Amino acid sequence: TIPSRTNVTAMIRRRYKVLKDRLTGELKKAVGVAITTDLWSSSMNVSYATYTGHYIDADWLLRTVILETPTFPERHTAVKIAEATKSVAERSGIDVGNLAGFVCDEAANMVAACRLLRADLPKLLTIPCACHRLQTVIRHTLELDNISKLLAQCRKLVGHFNHSNVASHALRERQKQEGMARTLCLVSEVATRWNSTFATLSRLDILRVPITAMLNDATVTKSADQALNLNSAQWKLVKALGELLEPFRDVTNSFSSLKEVALPTVLPMMLGLLETCEENDEDPMFLTTIKRKLKEEVAGKFTLSPIDLESGEVLASALDPRFKSLTFLLEEERQDVYDNLRHYFNADNELLEESLEPPAKKPLLMEVPALKKEGSLLSRLAET
Repeated sequence: TIPSRTNVTAMIRRRYKVLKDRLTGELKKAVGVAITTDLWSSSMNVSYATYTGHYIDADWLLRTVILETPTFPERHTAVKIAEATKSVAERSGIDVGNLAGFVCDEAANMVAACRLLRADLPKLLTIPCACHRLQTVIRHTLELDNISKLLAQCRKLVGHFNHSNVASHALRERQKQEGMARTLCLVSEVATRWNSTFATLSRLDILRVPITAMLNDATVTKSADQALNLNSAQWKLVKALGELLEPFRDVTNSFSSLKEVALPTVLPMMLGLLETCEENDEDPMFLTTIKRKLKEEVAGKFTLSPIDLESGEVLASALDPRFKSLTFLLEEERQDVYDNLRHYFNADNELLEESLEPPAKKPLLMEVPALKKEGSLLSRLAET
């Protein structure tokens, strides 16, 4: 027989308690735990805060677990956020003094909360979310006048096909006639979704021929809607902008992975993105303008000139076997970073002595898919 709702609820609660107790036990033993958090609202406009814990277990494996997703009905003040963070850590069995890092976006209240946490926990490393910063870079660049006008027209074009059954069906049929391996739909741009603009532009470029054919077909498209089509210069801009944003999409996906530590790759990745924005003599003026804006935003948002030699990003890169040579720094800067590391580890010598003994044969802490992909940005950076 099918269990009743009461029995199923009781089974879920028992299972939750078992897993919660097991996780609490692991977190109590962890030498250091980093927490990432984000505030968000549901479709019912209920405010939540999700807290995720990251630690290395007794087998030297990287673990990522959701600690809690409590409702957050109070005002999102810095004091409330800092108090909630410490409360979640304590309820999860984490010694607050054992918190190693705290990652969040750069909203004013979150930045202020980081200051409060550092005041209580001097050893806590607070780090702004690299993905949020990168999306801010992209958003500011897309606000350029010519780009914003193009994107507005692209949204109208995509909306025409996505909101019309006749047009969307005709577009799929046209793709079959063109011999495309599989039929694709146009992607709507969503302001809060990372890489959304790239997905929109990339799909438009792929479907340019069938889109143009359908818009010029009077049996499918009304004469008033035929003006939605882009002109030749606009199609070129769609293609160029999509190609320029593709590395930003790849970096965002790499940072978002839960299977690898992103912090060591932040600076090398950002410097690599600057390389992808290098200008050349063949670039049209609009592309040169976009590249300059992207470079300006990346360098400013990630403080690349000058680089903070005591930042968590630099220290993490120095500890990563792929980037420990710090080729993106001058020789004297590299020595300063190495000296900072020696000072840091000497200061925490007692903690190191009490840390878990590694197994006889340590497994890899993480998989790095980007390194396996030939020609990937991370792969090229690791080779330098």
